[in-house]
Amino acid sequence: MFAATFCGYLFGVSLKHEGFGEEREWRVLYAPKLLHSPLMEQVTETIGGIPQIINKLPLDVSVSDVLADLDFACLFDRIIIGPSPYPLVQRGAFVDALKEAGVPDAEKHVVMSDIPIRT
Repeated sequence: MFAATFCGYLFGVSLKHEGFGEEREWRVLYAPKLLHSPLMEQVTETIGGIPQIINKLPLDVSVSDVLADLDFACLFDRIIIGPSPYPLVQRGAFVDALKEAGVPDAEKHVVMSDIPIRT
């Protein structure tokens, strides 16, 4: 675990399981009970029939001046889909969302993992 600050807020970053090492993926963890950020939006959404609390980080300057210099297209190299039973459908949804957000060449940024689904 590596702790870092962003805009004065503490975030924890960790690596995924070594089986996903070739993807060189990083995840950012947010613990609102440990250190709350006013930038985060907390909502309740139902996913797979289960109501869950979701914390969303807005990527829009209209939310806060802190985000004024944020370039969404530079936040990531690619989005990796999978393992999943519906990777093509998910890929299409992410490509559409990136296009709507103004990311150039959105199709090039969304790839599907070749790691098989565990049973």
